[in-house]
Amino acid sequence: MSKRHDSTTRRTPENGGSTSGGIAALRRLALSSAVFAASAAVRGASRFLLIPLLVRYLSQAQYGLLGTLNSVAGLLTMCLTLGLDEAVAREFFDYRDRSGALRSYLTTILLYLGGSSSLVLLLAVAGVPLIARWLLPGSAATIVQFFAVVLGMAALSSFLSVLGVLLRVRRRAVAFGLSQIALAGLLVGLTAVALMGFRWQVAGVMLAQVTSIGLVVAVLVGLFIYEDTPLGDRLRRLSALPMRTCDSRQEAVAPDGERRSPLFDRAKLRKALSYGLPLLPYAAANWCTSASDRLILTGLRTMEEVGVYNLGYSLAMVMNVIVVTPINFAYAPHFYEAASRDPLARKQFAFNAELYVAVVGSICLIGMLFSGEFVSIIAPASYSGAQPVIAICVLAFYFLGIYLVVSLPLFFMKRTKPIACISIAGAVLNILANLLFVPIIGIVGAALTTLLAYVLMAVLAGVLARRVYPIPYRWSHLWGIPAAVAGFGFAFQAGALVSKVLLVLGFVAAAGVLTLRLKHKLPPGTTVSP
Repeated sequence: MSKRHDSTTRRTPENGGSTSGGIAALRRLALSSAVFAASAAVRGASRFLLIPLLVRYLSQAQYGLLGTLNSVAGLLTMCLTLGLDEAVAREFFDYRDRSGALRSYLTTILLYLGGSSSLVLLLAVAGVPLIARWLLPGSAATIVQFFAVVLGMAALSSFLSVLGVLLRVRRRAVAFGLSQIALAGLLVGLTAVALMGFRWQVAGVMLAQVTSIGLVVAVLVGLFIYEDTPLGDRLRRLSALPMRTCDSRQEAVAPDGERRSPLFDRAKLRKALSYGLPLLPYAAANWCTSASDRLILTGLRTMEEVGVYNLGYSLAMVMNVIVVTPINFAYAPHFYEAASRDPLARKQFAFNAELYVAVVGSICLIGMLFSGEFVSIIAPASYSGAQPVIAICVLAFYFLGIYLVVSLPLFFMKRTKPIACISIAGAVLNILANLLFVPIIGIVGAALTTLLAYVLMAVLAGVLARRVYPIPYRWSHLWGIPAAVAGFGFAFQAGALVSKVLLVLGFVAAAGVLTLRLKHKLPPGTTVSP
């Protein structure tokens, strides 16, 4: 292979290289993150568009019920996915140099999910409503029918999760972004029709969600069939289009002597499940951490308070959707590939983490300081109690992002048990603290427990990951900047608008100076090109 096409060649000062490759890798990573963030911004904008619509056409109690149903849907999605999305995210790189094996692996995963999702959808559409009408009268039957819709949404969401991971690991950021934009547009449009046109309230919102996800899944499945199955090969030959492979750098067919892999391979499915199933406690614990607050609030406080909390949590979630998640989507595949091919990557990872806490910390500070203004613009005065919830939950999602960054070595080394233990510890703390604080300080207590859980998870992940894959972080930077964000955010939250703006500008300037100082810490070699 020529040097021009050899992406694994490491250039150092001794052979004429420089740090420019590392900077170039960061630029490519930033570009992928920007594409993910742009699509996430559209989804975030759709959330903003939906919030005034939801609070106008739904009562506070109905809004609280909607939040609870979505939490249950998240739990069911996790159970149906069985950790296969995480398996694809990691094991894709084990097969990527063998195109036939990669195709077999991906079709195996999707055929399995397709079969299980089809059975669940059949149960949701036909079985559950029928049982509800026979056995349960009145409102109880209505609740069960809500559950049927939630079950259908979970089945489709599990499929969408794996398809989305597949686009990300292939670095098809644009295709992923378009799918997310389409999902957001469908959701806003169908929800508006359901509420404004048919006045279907909570049921209409849930049906809009199911329909939106189903349409996007159908398109992505069609794309996968066209590009990665024998049927697609035949269609491309008939249309005289160039062959596309599982990996654009591989041949369309397996090289001579390589055993042709079956479309459905039980051994590959067992391997994927052996990686994914141990992560079910991790996923369940993460669900508890993110959703138990609303469930406990539902049991201990009024549905009106749950509605106010749901608004604050939803607005804070924009931080997660637009900033934390896009960066993780782009960074995780880069981390796995660089860690497996470049011995100098650890210093690069340390720089990346310190850059992350500085940049994302600035965004977090803005969200905390201007949380009151956000509520006053978005919602009626009756929702003013959501302001402290926003500030606390924005900070919580900042620490969630730190956890996602420092826990990547555990995923790379396939240490699923420590990952599960960290998430279980966070969930236990979250549930116990909710039971303690919610009866006393209500929705503020629920927000604080979310923050405490994510702080604990970030600290534990940093400590345990260091044992299996040491990265030379400068801990004073990695934890000092988040501490400063928390201190300034809470101390100046009630300050004048001018003081808030000046504080943000000062913090951003300090973060920029820190980034410039960190730049010379890049390793002398280059990381693998993402």
